[in-house]
Amino acid sequence: MPSQDNDNVCDPAKGRPDEVSGSSAGMTIAEAQKIFSQYTNDFLEEQEHFVDLLRKNHIEQALSNSNYLHALTLTDLMFRHTDRSFRMLTGFEGDGFLKCLCKSFKSMLTRIQKRGGKARIILVDGDATDLQSIRKEFKDTLEVVEAVSSNSGSSVAHFLVCDTDMVRDEKFHEKLAEDGNANQIHAEVYFANRFKGETFSRKFDLIWEKLVLAK
Repeated sequence: MPSQDNDNVCDPAKGRPDEVSGSSAGMTIAEAQKIFSQYTNDFLEEQEHFVDLLRKNHIEQALSNSNYLHALTLTDLMFRHTDRSFRMLTGFEGDGFLKCLCKSFKSMLTRIQKRGGKARIILVDGDATDLQSIRKEFKDTLEVVEAVSSNSGSSVAHFLVCDTDMVRDEKFHEKLAEDGNANQIHAEVYFANRFKGETFSRKFDLIWEKLVLAK
């Protein structure tokens, strides 16, 4: 991330443009962040009912995430439904993803903390500086390990798992910048698929164990 302010990850107002383009085709990541920051909590809570319906009826099919704004909205909904565990393999490249999701991210961590669970983040080719403050706040819950991709200069596909049945499986993309095209972000999002959840949880845990042992 461009800023080295330790509270940056929980400041959704920083680095936002004053105006937002009306065209999704030309939307930048910064513009998508601006739109998301204007969503009211009531609006986001209304979307929770749709997710509740998916989970209640065990709908295993994926929802398509076709741009950065979709990614923020769907991930926020995942966070709002998470109580026990969180796994995220990502790379911090200046896009401020968790910064935009600070409110629901911290609420999720609080619930996980109360249950004695763990939230773990593998940071590939990134810097965990901006997570220092929130790591101190949730020191027995949030754990972060930094990693370097095996192919120099090449990124890896990111994913996250919430509890054991919600997954965001992101397609490979180049490194992000605030002025980058928001439509380069694509993923499949599952809100009630235990098979996917368990598969990606095992994948994450194997990587995590190797990294921890190598420290």
